[in-house]
Amino acid sequence: MDKHDQYIRNAKLLKEYKSGDITAREELIIENSRIVMKIAQRFTFNYRFDFDDLCLEGYIGIIKAIEKFDPAFNIPFVNYAAFWIKQCIIRYIYDKGHIIKIPVAVRNKILLLKKAKNYLWSEVGREPSSFDLSKYLRISLYEVERLIQLNEDALSIDQPIGDNEDEFTLISIIKDESETPEEYAEKNDTVYKVKKAISKLKGTYKEIICSRYGIERKPEKQNETCNRLNISASTFRSCEIHALSILKGMPEIKGLIIEKRLDDLTNFYNETEKVVIWREERRRYAYNEYLDKSYQKNFKIISTRI
Repeated sequence: MDKHDQYIRNAKLLKEYKSGDITAREELIIENSRIVMKIAQRFTFNYRFDFDDLCLEGYIGIIKAIEKFDPAFNIPFVNYAAFWIKQCIIRYIYDKGHIIKIPVAVRNKILLLKKAKNYLWSEVGREPSSFDLSKYLRISLYEVERLIQLNEDALSIDQPIGDNEDEFTLISIIKDESETPEEYAEKNDTVYKVKKAISKLKGTYKEIICSRYGIERKPEKQNETCNRLNISASTFRSCEIHALSILKGMPEIKGLIIEKRLDDLTNFYNETEKVVIWREERRRYAYNEYLDKSYQKNFKIISTRI
């Protein structure tokens, strides 16, 4: 069964269940059992939990998804269900105590330490010492060593799960328990659009952006990328700037920029009843302006060629 057939089948069974057919729920669980096993297998491999136990938690997630799903969400049921399957499995692992439970404040310090470490590494060209981190973060050497040890003990929280296309970590989900399935699906859509735009870049431009920002690979320091591609630092910077300017003009990124600006603006008006109408008007205006500029640009190119 391909994705389209599965989409139609799920929609039909959901409609039957909402109409009162209890057996439709059992069929839905069976139809989507493969996604449960796929997700459970990832956690079994990475966290050494019993596969059957994780599958059981995954099926609880499927049931939650069936009860909460609304066709108005306008997302495939399987995507919606994946969110709840992961949530239930992760919560089970977390509650079992196999993962070291670190207070939120300390966890944030660990994340800050990791960011500082990556930044200093890119600046200095070597792995920063505990003293370097202590000086940069303005905290004691003892505190730096303590955070490093906590991070090593709790590595499983930050251990990636899944393949390159669908990779996530426990901390990315646990740290934001307020995230809704709709927000989760929207975030995945944003990542997809960014990756799609980057895939359109050619040669060195694509290589530099992917290496610089860790797209489907580990991020590299500037000098590492320069040595690998046999280019100078100035060439690297000019290529990066040019690549980013190309990306900003792509429809996928342009749309995200427009949406981001609208989000920023609607923060001022989110209490009013007119926000939906206002947002749609602004979106229409922004997209029309972008399309007009694109048309004029293409018209000029065609005119010069004629």
